[in-house]
Amino acid sequence: DDFIENNTQRIRILEEMVQFIYREWFVNYRFPGHECIRLVKSELGLVPEGWVVCSLHDDIEPIKGLSYKGAGLSDSGIPLHNLNSVLEGGGYKFTGLKYYTGDFQEKHKLLPGDIIVTNTEQGHEYRLIGFPAIVPKCFGTVGIFSHHIFRVRPLPSSYVSRFFVYYLLMTENVRNQIISYANGTTINMLSIEGLKSPKFVKPPKNLIESFDCIASPIFDLIESYRERN
Repeated sequence: DDFIENNTQRIRILEEMVQFIYREWFVNYRFPGHECIRLVKSELGLVPEGWVVCSLHDDIEPIKGLSYKGAGLSDSGIPLHNLNSVLEGGGYKFTGLKYYTGDFQEKHKLLPGDIIVTNTEQGHEYRLIGFPAIVPKCFGTVGIFSHHIFRVRPLPSSYVSRFFVYYLLMTENVRNQIISYANGTTINMLSIEGLKSPKFVKPPKNLIESFDCIASPIFDLIESYRERN
């Protein structure tokens, strides 16, 4: 029990480290060499010179998941990541996984490292809708995802990375825009266009690559602690 608790604490600290670095570099603009930057006005406020305001439409490709049949749910089969697989506030929820034995299409496949984003929420408190999670490696090489979530991957034409997109979706500015596109009476829903429409400030390619050089090995370490647990 102590071993598991220690690993869990390590995972929490490592996740907080990466989120802190992201916030410092891409929200507060305190990144390496920031002493020499010049801030200029944009439609999103003051941004570093050379950074570009664009919409997520230019950089990500969301796909809606499988509308599955209850009869296909089983104690074994292919992992089915669903609405209960994302924590309120973002992050992967391990207790929510289901297994499925029914039919599905190639477009509904989910790979380790893919980002999933919720598109449904009961009520209008915005604790869950639009929040992301990264699919862990421990569930095997392939899974599928339900219609209550989107799979989000960077477009081949874009240089943004999955780690950058994951933390971007949890920033206050993008969160507020996503919430404004959610609608419904009892059930709150988010469309694909609502996820693709928010604007953000895109940093230069080399800065995203530098961030990935930090985030990628840390996430590998997180995966190893999960595996040990």
